[in-house]
Amino acid sequence: MTNFDRLGRFVVRRAWWVVGAWIALLLVALPLAPRVPEQLSAGGFILDDLESARAKALLETELGVPPSALVVVFSSSTLEAGTPAFESAAAVAIADVATAPHVARVVSHLLAPRQVSADRHTAYDIVFLDLPPDRSPEALPILRERLRQPPGLDVALAGGPAFYGDVQTVSEADLQRSEIISLPLAALVLLLVFGSVVAAAVPLVVGGAAVIVALAVVFVVASVTQMSIFVLNLATLLGLGLGVDYSLLLTSRFREELALRPDDPDRVAGAVQATVATAGRAVFFSGVTVLLGLLGLVLFEFMILRSVGIAGAIVVGLAVASALTLLPAVLTIVGTRIDRLAVRRLAPRAATDGSWARLARWVMRRPVAVLVPTLALILVLGSPFLHVRFNAPDSSILPPSVPSRVAFDRLRDEFGEGEFAPIVLAIRTTGAATSPDNLAALHDYSRRLAADPRVTRVDSLVDIDPRIRLEQYSLLYGDPKFAKIPAERLLSKQYAEERRGMIGSRGSLEFRPGAFPGQVRIHPSESEMVRLPIDDALMAADTTCVDAIDKDGVMFAATPSGAWLPSVIVPEIGIPLTQRAQSFLLIKDHPNELAGGKRPRVTLSPTLVTRGGKPYLVMSTPGGDNQDQALLQLFLDVVEFGMDAQEAVEAPRFQTEHFYASFAFHEFTPGKVNVERRLAKDTIDKLAALGHQIEVRGDWSNASAPTVILIRPGVLDGGADPRRGRFIFGR
Repeated sequence: MTNFDRLGRFVVRRAWWVVGAWIALLLVALPLAPRVPEQLSAGGFILDDLESARAKALLETELGVPPSALVVVFSSSTLEAGTPAFESAAAVAIADVATAPHVARVVSHLLAPRQVSADRHTAYDIVFLDLPPDRSPEALPILRERLRQPPGLDVALAGGPAFYGDVQTVSEADLQRSEIISLPLAALVLLLVFGSVVAAAVPLVVGGAAVIVALAVVFVVASVTQMSIFVLNLATLLGLGLGVDYSLLLTSRFREELALRPDDPDRVAGAVQATVATAGRAVFFSGVTVLLGLLGLVLFEFMILRSVGIAGAIVVGLAVASALTLLPAVLTIVGTRIDRLAVRRLAPRAATDGSWARLARWVMRRPVAVLVPTLALILVLGSPFLHVRFNAPDSSILPPSVPSRVAFDRLRDEFGEGEFAPIVLAIRTTGAATSPDNLAALHDYSRRLAADPRVTRVDSLVDIDPRIRLEQYSLLYGDPKFAKIPAERLLSKQYAEERRGMIGSRGSLEFRPGAFPGQVRIHPSESEMVRLPIDDALMAADTTCVDAIDKDGVMFAATPSGAWLPSVIVPEIGIPLTQRAQSFLLIKDHPNELAGGKRPRVTLSPTLVTRGGKPYLVMSTPGGDNQDQALLQLFLDVVEFGMDAQEAVEAPRFQTEHFYASFAFHEFTPGKVNVERRLAKDTIDKLAALGHQIEVRGDWSNASAPTVILIRPGVLDGGADPRRGRFIFGR
């Protein structure tokens, strides 16, 4: 007696127990199976150790490039980008997106002309997300809720997150549609094959049970390891197909075995046992073969292939299990009633009779004559595979009516194929990327790439404008090898806390520069200063400022400077030091040390401010080293103290001379604070009591004279400083 004989006897004797066990499994599985899509994710086409993944991780770590991005597409058949009607509608559409969860930043088409089509009827904004690509669809619901659809403008989402989200949605919809179509068709075919409702229903019940339990198991596994959304269709269709196929084989054999035992009082039990021992063996080894093939996919590192292997093995295993346990138990209970509710009368015949048996015998008599043409036909049908082209899926795999596919097609038609699928190169240099040698190497590499006829365009730090030459890029970026400023450290919260801890209850007369590895901590007070005569007639204030905000929120700030005559001439050699060259220090290894080819530090501080990712405020001022101090006070008066623009500009200001000056002899007066006389007397007294060296000057004596414009609801609020004849206007 074989194991399959024993299995058949066991199921026959405990048929109700077996059915009860499957019912219990179904009761557990029913709440979990519909929730499978929640645990599945799109993507899975990349590995962390691939070159492209390493490059992407490098850009995220070193440059802060967000891991994923979404595209908001604006299109209109009548409106054109750049016109008030188009831009006001686009601003309304995307107004609440920048503050949505997971949005890192938004790059508007207003700041990037390449994001506007040639006919100006289509434009797009890029919404960067802080979510990895596989999780990026999580941001879609709130973003779709935040997006508005203003009259006259079509607004749609495109890009990876929208594609992944729609893949998930379409997969679920396709699954439902396939079930609606395939189940009735399968029932109809089974009804025609078996001729009775009961015989046709048994395979469907068994196959359906296997699918439901398999989906529940996939749900559990997906909660532990990442699984692809594509296994949803695989689990349902493969599970139903195998379940019905195996059930069809076993049910057919059961009916044949019944026909061979017309007078046996235990004909049902004998038929079930014989069915499991014969057809059951075939089902088992068929299923094991398929299962082992699918398990091979588990060895792949790609998540999509690994999850297909896991889900496929689960489905096949449960399909075999249900065919060898649940189906024999049901057949034992149904017994001779298998032909009830007949729609046509079928007379079961022995396995050696019938058209299929005759066909098999005919083939076995002519093996070569059948093999050669059959193999030739298969090869012909498979020949198109020789021209197959493998690629990662994009929006083109979605139906043309899906929103992200519609948006993708519009962008492709307007901007070209490669605009939204560029090859991004992460280049690590030895030393600063903007040093002259590295700029030259990058410039040469960029030009070699651009010469490739397959390359449409190269974007890089040496491809800003085709009119700029390499020498001009070198001047533009300067030479950071002379002054390595640790910007990340300076802007960190940890450093802010360290500096905040130095603030005491008394005015300090000490010089306490920040501590940075590789930076000397020498103050000009510790160095001998060369003092040369200055002709006051040559000194003149030349710096001015220009600020503007247009109706679309585009901001501009500039501090033109640099025209006054040389104020210091080295008498020994007669070489003049311009107002900028005066900023150098003769202190070895100081960040502002004098060196050939080096640009000096500058004091110019034009400032743009955004609030919640939206344009908010623009300001600038002349005034040398007082620029930053004046603009900070102006900013606080507007933002913290709620003053309007003109009130903030005219408010009394102060200036410390504690720090050494950028020009001339780099003078400094520890603890000295200059205040305008209009400052409240009790405030001046309190500052003096704290140890500051107070010098009270005229009512309007502060050297800076800023202008400021800020965006308030429905109005642009501007102010101009009367201290140096500033003015402001609007229309």
